Amino acid sequence: MVICETCGKHTYYRESVDVTYVDGPTDRFFGIVGLVNAGANHLDRVIYLGVSTWQVYVIRDYDYKDGVLNELNSNVTGYINPSKATNHIMIEVKPAAQPNLVDVYFTVNNEILYVLYSQPAVPTLAGLGMSFHSMTAAFSNFAYEEIEVK
Repeated sequence: MVICETCGKHTYYRESVDVTYVDGPTDRFFGIVGLVNAGANHLDRVIYLGVSTWQVYVIRDYDYKDGVLNELNSNVTGYINPSKATNHIMIEVKPAAQPNLVDVYFTVNNEILYVLYSQPAVPTLAGLGMSFHSMTAAFSNFAYEEIEVK
């Protein structure tokens, strides 16, 4: 995992990146992380959106504080480009209908795959992530922007 420290912590934001499998085992995931809640020397929580060359995606909630991994959603979908084709992935953290909460949108190639509703509205970090080892993926066109709320 690589955290974008220059992006800073924000409550509402959009992050996206183009990601391409390069080499290594094909049954692994590569993607982006959001809702990263971390202290100076520890992680509390990380939400991960990963895609694979097999057109499979996974959305995981890593709760480091309690030592729990929740797989929120995963599936095979034609929205993901297979093999060495590039995929555009995005996480958007937006205000929820209820005050002091956010909804998190997980998008691949302009298709919303999953929405995680009613999460605490607190400033969090974002970045890039990979599941497992021995794989190479290329990340390009990383974009991060704070979403202004009126």
